[in-house]
Amino acid sequence: MTKFVKVKKIQKYTKEKVYDITTLTHNFLANGIVVHNSMATPHVAGLITLAKQLYRDVLHKNLTVDEVKRMMEALGHVKTNDDGWGFISWSLFERWLSTEYGVEI
Repeated sequence: MTKFVKVKKIQKYTKEKVYDITTLTHNFLANGIVVHNSMATPHVAGLITLAKQLYRDVLHKNLTVDEVKRMMEALGHVKTNDDGWGFISWSLFERWLSTEYGVEI
């Protein structure tokens, strides 16, 4: 069931300059902190949102960061500095549900 919330206030902001930074490694320094610019972020955010909803609806529990880490450790490849345990995908998530919980979707 969708729950709507009432908008309390809409506030206008002034326009600010933004920058699109492209590097060979996708890493760069921002205020002394190494950051990573990744096009995978929207994909992963959407996938995790759907996975969290499925966990609530089917397993009646919350999907945690620790569980996602365990899933990637178990079903991903050997961890590297290039891409961690590999790329998360819906099919990988389905495999996790099947092997960890016996749930087929």
